[in-house]
Amino acid sequence: MSRAIRLGFSIVVVLAGVGVAFRAAADDPPEPIELAPLDQLQRERVEAARSFVEETRTAYDKDTITYDLVILAIRELLDAELDAAVTPKEREAARARCAIAAGALETKVKRLYEEGMRGGEADKYGFTRTVLLQAQIELALEKDAAAKDSPEVEGLRKERLAAARSFAEAARAAYDTDTVTLDLFEQSYRELWKALLDAALTPAERLVTYKSVVDGTRNIETKLIALNAAGARGGEQDKLEMAKVARLAAEINLARTSLEADDDRAALDKLLSERVIAAQAFVAATCAVARNDAITLDILLFADCELLNAKLDAARNRADRIAAYEQMVWVARSFETKIRLLNKAGARGGEGDKVAHTRVVRLRAEVGLARARLARDTD
Repeated sequence: MSRAIRLGFSIVVVLAGVGVAFRAAADDPPEPIELAPLDQLQRERVEAARSFVEETRTAYDKDTITYDLVILAIRELLDAELDAAVTPKEREAARARCAIAAGALETKVKRLYEEGMRGGEADKYGFTRTVLLQAQIELALEKDAAAKDSPEVEGLRKERLAAARSFAEAARAAYDTDTVTLDLFEQSYRELWKALLDAALTPAERLVTYKSVVDGTRNIETKLIALNAAGARGGEQDKLEMAKVARLAAEINLARTSLEADDDRAALDKLLSERVIAAQAFVAATCAVARNDAITLDILLFADCELLNAKLDAARNRADRIAAYEQMVWVARSFETKIRLLNKAGARGGEGDKVAHTRVVRLRAEVGLARARLARDTD
């Protein structure tokens, strides 16, 4: 969720004024979760994602949010439309709209970049360029799966990899000078690793890439551990937990790629359990920050989505998956209720883009839960 939910958004969510407090996703839902039919949820999710895109565009044009939240909204809409698509033509149309939206944002940031203006920093241009090229690759493959080896797609892959490298380098420099946040810095490396994996042609190349991902996440975590031990800014507990979750996810991917023996399976199971524990600690740390002062909405949502992803990855049966989704639905509904209270009161933190964001996250979780229940009922 980014993001799954996500990405250094700087508007603060203040909840004390409406007398509500965050509850961690580790809590169990207090009552059974009721859902609308799946097809209705899918339609509502698409509608909510479209609203999220429009709200973020408006807020971005007013300079009240950063560009990365627009990217998140564009990707949320694509995921929603693909999930609801019935025919290949509908999938192709969804990817075409995503490419158009990504192109419009890239054009705007590119102009600022070329003119040396605020909002056109190298990391921003690198990110928007990477997103556009990914959208163009996915559209080409949606039109013709056989095009994956075509000169056109290969050229796009090379451009995407170059853009992702530029993004990662610029984000690292900006992070070192304290001009971007940790989550955006980590996002730059996720984009680079995805581009590297997409360009990998053999299992051996993919294995090398997964190893580089693990090395990268370990390096980030090591730096944050040092900052945390020194009590320095940037080493706060929520950031440290975020880095640990990212490192464990990378180690799990590597373990799965090289899985051969029963002993390897035991090691993988241990990593899966550790990731759930780390994600729970990430949620607790973000909730503690929210209770003590304030925190960005996207990081709070991102932490809960990371916990959901960790639990789904570690799930051994349908019941485990259903329980994970039920918990996320409850948490997302709680978030949405609180943000709507802020919106109704005209308070900061209740802006339209935030209402739309929480609604999208809630509906995405409800669609996942509905699918999990249908799978159980059709066994």
